[in-house]
Amino acid sequence: MSPEQAHIFWTGTFSEHEKNTLFLQSEGRPVARLFDIVSGASELERHLRFDLQYYLPDDILCKVDRMSMAHSIEVRPPFLDHRIAEFACSLPVNLRIRGSKLKFVLRELMKDKLPPAILRRSKTGFDIPAHEWLRGG
Repeated sequence: MSPEQAHIFWTGTFSEHEKNTLFLQSEGRPVARLFDIVSGASELERHLRFDLQYYLPDDILCKVDRMSMAHSIEVRPPFLDHRIAEFACSLPVNLRIRGSKLKFVLRELMKDKLPPAILRRSKTGFDIPAHEWLRGG
């Protein structure tokens, strides 16, 4: 897969065939064409902007909103304050991601305030346990 297709595949839910049937006037890969309209100086920056423009609001935040409302919980993601998000987007990519280290500037800022175990831990997702459900009784 091209990097764009792979990125959409790993953050998406539907197969290419399913996506094409969802779009009445589709020609080729409709979702992959979104990368054509996402601006960015580098390929990595385009992927980050794609996540910010589509994956975050259309997937992650939508799920958080549904689950928090279902349980009467108010959720306020502090890093999504527009001032923080705009600042983060204005940083050069090497200050956001350095090698395999994500959130480089944030980790540097917090190194005197948080224990090393928290700063070094890897990112964990919040998936439903579908694999366990399908394997178990």
